[in-house]
Amino acid sequence: MSARRVISIVAIGGDRASAGAEVVVSIGPVESRCHVCVPGKVFRVLMLPRRRQHVRLVLVRTKGGAVGRYLRAVVVLAWIAGRLKCMCPAEMQTVFWGHFLAHDNPGAISRALVLEFQIRRGVPMQTFADDASFRERFQTVKRFNKRLLAHLIANTVGIAVSPESLFDVQVKRLHEYKRQLLFVLYIIVFYNRLKTDPALSISPRTFLIGGKAAPGYAMAKLIIKLIHQVAEVINRDAEVGDKLKVVFLPNYRVSLAERIIPAADLSEQISLAGTEASGTGNMKLQLNGALTIGTLDGANVEILEEVGVDNIFIFGLTAQQVELRRPLYNPWEIYHADEEIRRALLLIERDFFSMLEPGIFKPLTRALLDGGDYYMLLADLRDYIQTQERVDRAFRDRDGWNRKAITNVARAGKFSSDRTISEYASQIWHLDPCQVASVQ
Repeated sequence: MSARRVISIVAIGGDRASAGAEVVVSIGPVESRCHVCVPGKVFRVLMLPRRRQHVRLVLVRTKGGAVGRYLRAVVVLAWIAGRLKCMCPAEMQTVFWGHFLAHDNPGAISRALVLEFQIRRGVPMQTFADDASFRERFQTVKRFNKRLLAHLIANTVGIAVSPESLFDVQVKRLHEYKRQLLFVLYIIVFYNRLKTDPALSISPRTFLIGGKAAPGYAMAKLIIKLIHQVAEVINRDAEVGDKLKVVFLPNYRVSLAERIIPAADLSEQISLAGTEASGTGNMKLQLNGALTIGTLDGANVEILEEVGVDNIFIFGLTAQQVELRRPLYNPWEIYHADEEIRRALLLIERDFFSMLEPGIFKPLTRALLDGGDYYMLLADLRDYIQTQERVDRAFRDRDGWNRKAITNVARAGKFSSDRTISEYASQIWHLDPCQVASVQ
């Protein structure tokens, strides 16, 4: 049997991990040459001479935006390891260290993020939240990203949005348990309030939604249509003006996420508690300085633990409360008891958003009322509305908001792929780290 081979990948990055940044792959003795074909041609392999110990991969191109690429870079490295395994004996271990950051955010965020992601060195970023000049630069970066996204929105769907408004973002797969319909119901409530009192003092909002439904998922596709219809009515209402805009960006994908996520102010993670396994979009948005509004579901629980209750907006039933309430839950009771919620549902039911297609959205309202509201949207809606009011008050204090946002970025380190892979290696694969010889 051949001797055990060890592949160790070390990603070496810096404040500007762009073209020329190196990734060193240390590999046991192998014969001939070894080529690695990485999707997207992100890396170029500089050959592996016979009986040499190392191969250098040089980052020749980066694509897309923001620090979310940090996570993707580690995934690419994992892919490289898999390809190398195919070329080497099967009895092999793979160990990863991540110290890699590829981004295109301007200086303030990038410098702080590099400090935060110096894994195993524990350099804190939290102190930046107390630095007034840094908070100002942080806001400048966020405003710059919001202007870029506003330009993209105008060019893509022809809607003018203000970069000074609160960018309230829900981007994810369309599914009933993720409760995009809850988001739409709140938008309608918000709209009704403005129509009732046009002088209402609120922070202007841009509600931004993106996502795709499975081909045969009729209810999810109907929710997408409702979003479009609600957006068309609201965006044409001169009385509302710039106080409220609704945007559904088509063809949500990684390259579009790279433009949306760095510009987001508020991250919508509002699935019914107990239904989301984890979620990763919430981590990407947190890492890019968006505050989370969400239920105690999936990774929101861990985000709360990391950032603290003052830096996140939690609402809704817990998973335990859902199970206790479900047997006796009657959504009609909420419908009759809460006038604001009833008005929102009646606008949908009475075709206010579908005058040319009467009755098209009845399956949605019937599922919420006659169908028992399985995902308990109405049960959480009032608490959600009140929590959004807290969001509005917090956003008016921009400096305080920036402090919260920086705290979120600073405490996102737990969700690093380094920790994840390390735990997989030690707890699942039962692998021990190995020392990597320096490369001359």
